[in-house]
Amino acid sequence: MGAFIDYKQIREINAFDYLIQFEDFTISRKSNKSWASLYNPTGTAVIENHQTGDTFLVRKDTRNSLEFRIMPTDGTMIPNGKSSARVVDLLSFVAWLHN
Repeated sequence: MGAFIDYKQIREINAFDYLIQFEDFTISRKSNKSWASLYNPTGTAVIENHQTGDTFLVRKDTRNSLEFRIMPTDGTMIPNGKSSARVVDLLSFVAWLHN
């Protein structure tokens, strides 16, 4: 029997903290640094990938404050399982990062 994955719990991970700690992103100089309060982000932040220099906007979802949405700042589309989108959730974003 396979391991049970609680996707709801994965969606509730703080996307900002996860990407900084585990995916080699930093807060971009274009971002308001006051947003980066651990455990209680208040809005949006721009993060930058160290290796590629790509930047992404990370924000809390407007309807569910426990979820985050991620958008490439250059307008790139990201595959999200069914199609592609400009704005994706953390799970789709991490899957895209790791192909």
